[in-house]
Amino acid sequence: MLHLLCVPSGCTVTDVFYQKALQQKFEETVLVASSEALVGKTRMQGIRAVTFDALANAVAEQCSAQLRDRLVVRRISRKAQELILQDILDRLLEKGRLPYFGRLAGKKGFVQSVASMMEQIGSCGATAEEIDTAFAHWDGRSPAYRQKDREIAEIYREYLAYLIQNNIYDMAGLYRVAAEELAALRKAGGAVTWKTLYFTGFYRFDALQLTIIRLLSQTCDVWIALPYESGRPELYGAVEFTYGDLMQYAKQERLPAVPVSGRAASLRHIVRNLRNPGMKPAPADPGIEIWQLPDENEEMRAVLREIKQQLRGQTIKPSEIAVVVRRMEEYSGIRDLCDEYGIPIQAEDSAALAASPVFRFVAAILETASLYGREKAESWIGFLTQPLQKIVLELSTETVIQLAETNYYTDYRKFLADVLEKTGREGLRQLWQEIEAIPAETTIQDYCDITGRLLSLTEIPEKAGRLYREGQITLAGFKNMVCACREIFSLLQKMPQDYRFCRSARQTTDCAGFAEALADAAGKMSFSLQPENREGIAFLSAVNLEDAVFKQIYVLGLRENEFPFYKDENWIYDDRERTDLAVLGITLPSSADGYGEDIHFFMNACAAATERLVLTFYADEEHNASPYIAEILSLFTDLKVQVKTTETAAADSLSREELELALARDGQTEALKKLEPGLAESAGSDRKRLQKAAGWNGNPDDATLLQRISRQIGDRFSASKLETYRSCPFQFLVTYVWQQKAAEAAGEDMDPMQRGSLLHRVLEKFIGRHLGEKLLQAQHAELQQELDEIFDTVCQEYADKGWLYPGDFWQHDKEQQRILLQRWLRSEIAYSEQGEWRPVSTEQSFGKKGKEEFTLDINGRRIYLNGKIDRIDRAGDAYFITDYKSGDTPNKKAFADTDLQLPLYLLAAAMQNGGNVAGGGYYSLKDAERKESFMFPAAADTVPWKTFSEAKDENGTATAVTDMEDLQATLQRVLGDMLDHMREGDFSPTPSKDCERNCPAAEICRFRVLTRNREEEDPNG
Repeated sequence: MLHLLCVPSGCTVTDVFYQKALQQKFEETVLVASSEALVGKTRMQGIRAVTFDALANAVAEQCSAQLRDRLVVRRISRKAQELILQDILDRLLEKGRLPYFGRLAGKKGFVQSVASMMEQIGSCGATAEEIDTAFAHWDGRSPAYRQKDREIAEIYREYLAYLIQNNIYDMAGLYRVAAEELAALRKAGGAVTWKTLYFTGFYRFDALQLTIIRLLSQTCDVWIALPYESGRPELYGAVEFTYGDLMQYAKQERLPAVPVSGRAASLRHIVRNLRNPGMKPAPADPGIEIWQLPDENEEMRAVLREIKQQLRGQTIKPSEIAVVVRRMEEYSGIRDLCDEYGIPIQAEDSAALAASPVFRFVAAILETASLYGREKAESWIGFLTQPLQKIVLELSTETVIQLAETNYYTDYRKFLADVLEKTGREGLRQLWQEIEAIPAETTIQDYCDITGRLLSLTEIPEKAGRLYREGQITLAGFKNMVCACREIFSLLQKMPQDYRFCRSARQTTDCAGFAEALADAAGKMSFSLQPENREGIAFLSAVNLEDAVFKQIYVLGLRENEFPFYKDENWIYDDRERTDLAVLGITLPSSADGYGEDIHFFMNACAAATERLVLTFYADEEHNASPYIAEILSLFTDLKVQVKTTETAAADSLSREELELALARDGQTEALKKLEPGLAESAGSDRKRLQKAAGWNGNPDDATLLQRISRQIGDRFSASKLETYRSCPFQFLVTYVWQQKAAEAAGEDMDPMQRGSLLHRVLEKFIGRHLGEKLLQAQHAELQQELDEIFDTVCQEYADKGWLYPGDFWQHDKEQQRILLQRWLRSEIAYSEQGEWRPVSTEQSFGKKGKEEFTLDINGRRIYLNGKIDRIDRAGDAYFITDYKSGDTPNKKAFADTDLQLPLYLLAAAMQNGGNVAGGGYYSLKDAERKESFMFPAAADTVPWKTFSEAKDENGTATAVTDMEDLQATLQRVLGDMLDHMREGDFSPTPSKDCERNCPAAEICRFRVLTRNREEEDPNG
């Protein structure tokens, strides 16, 4: 029988389950937990506990034993899935069966996306026949998308057939076979050996898990604790489907759910009222705080500083504190910061396998074996100069370097002979012979065996142990080498298993191909250097907080798209397609599901605190505060955001790094010399920058130099040039006077500028074909096909001209941009149907060669402005300008301040189109939404989207801009002030939390030093 317990927020029934389980026989009871941590906690109580994956495996084995069907469950890894799917894609490509995905089939990223897609389809419990049926009844699909559907269906069908043929299972397959075995056992009149099963820590189950639960409940008692309250639907969106399914055949029980004891009043208020329709705000108490910091590093430091102060005061134990984040990888530096502050932390000290000296040593061996000619000689030189050679071969790397610098080696044999003659290391001769024996081509299994034997011959663990005993290397260095060897041996044993069930296992590969596969596998691995300190503070993901309780919780990273985290589940089918498929019975996870999960995770984080909850965030040009911050503020009548800083006086420093920075800011040269002599010189330079000394920080005072700077600046400006000065004069100096380019992050994917240019070009062509037209929903399929064709043509044009690099990432990136354009088209049709505005022009230039000049007379000086307006719409005799943004859009508070593009374009459009410009705004392509649209008050109700009509006056107060004359006066005031400062040579940096990551001035403006007296904006106004 199935018993369902609905557990309110902040309550638990786990202890009730423990009591019931302890009253039963150990072998007849199992508690199924949502995480390994909860499994471990349960086992400490003397109760058998497993995860759902382990339960499915045990169910399959139990049923098979009773049915005597000799089922052998062989589960494959994710890597094996990808290898199998790569074989299938290659085979279908050879047969010409992949016209839609053909260009992507050989790309690693695409194989990973397909593997994710297969897992999602499998988890929803759909068979290959059900997928075929759903796709066949999917109305409104274009020919291209129908082809995509056929290919996905065929890949899924081939994948399932391959698994069945080879008697192997992925995770969904394991669940499916467990369900099938249970059904067969039930039909045969049998039953599992357990009497009672308890499920706790879960908030949802997928279709296959629900099937297993239903079948188990027919043979034993099943108790499920599910977080759910019927009166708070917006809080339990992630639970609704599971709750509805279970209630079809469950008995709802009324066991007492126990609230966590000792919870502060404000925390009880959050737990009871977050997303509660009947909520009434209450006064806050010290149990809840919200902090705003300038950046991520400051955020972590502020939290750790306070924890350090509390631990020094012995007011709380480290194990009673938890630092919670949404995604652990976003805060990878917190372990090092804890070490800096001397705070114990419950986290393993680990190292990436691919970065370890031992793995680099192995990789270098394989590289020397795979190269030829001069490259092989260079490879050997690099290999023998690795620091690890001093341990492995007891080789003087300085001698090797000297040989390489005094001789130009093209033959590696001559180089090795010279090294042997110079050093006499016979171990090198043996290693040379072993590497020479590595075959140019063989199977993965053979390469793994050879590599393992070579690693054994190095005797690295034994040699490292001897050096450690002699005091020549540290314990950390010894552990790094020994643990890396262990992990590499483990990887060499595992790799053949991953390749075992695919065509690659029977085929040969070259040494370079094996080295690449080995490096790819090692890149996903890490190894522990130090066991977890159970007495330290906890560093946890919000995903794993079921039943967790701490006195104090710090939740970091409460920013847009970080927490809640936006998950684009799989680009092969976007959210709209997934909604259509759900109607057809194929329920795939969507981005909306992710938001439902994240509010559940956030509530768990809040509920885990008993005495104090601190929520922290930082905002920048990419993301603002999380909407959860506003929700928490709305629960209280007097809760305010606290603007925090970690800048301290030297006497208050809590770490060496803090002390160094404080002494540098205070100019305490002698104290710095005692710490480290080089710091004093750096601090002296920083003091000059702080004091704005002439010649430092962009403050030239030489009259001749100022004249040359003025000539270099000129009298012609674009909006972006003016905005740069408005945001940071020093960046303006570096960019437009020194003409330094921004540093670009290396990569094969399309950079933001190229991506924006490509999208603008596509929209220019598409809108250019529909000037003056009203777009209708009935035309959607036809318009979508047209837009896709234009997109493909422009992509090919950019590739032919060398404007994009069609590398491994581009095809994936291309499909992402296609999805973005599809969303834009849906929004564009909706806007067109709702209003009377119609596009009449695209890419309208002004102030450029051959175009009408646009000038402004400011303080006796005439400046010439230029630019290009992406799009102009018209309704009656009024015009509206549009600027597409592929990134973030400027905030309306920045209008006619740091955002000068929109007001300048409004003036330019008025000049070119007879003066009647009603307004303008930005069209966010990533959000497919018109945003931050300015409209003069008289026309504010003429567009079907949100608008504003204010700009800051000279006192910084938001004031309505009534007409074009008013706007021009505002602009002339702002630009006049800027031009005066340029003329006076004011190019001081104005660093802020919004500083660009790739700013060309970043390495010389020392913005972190210059933030000492910067006033932060109060988020409470």
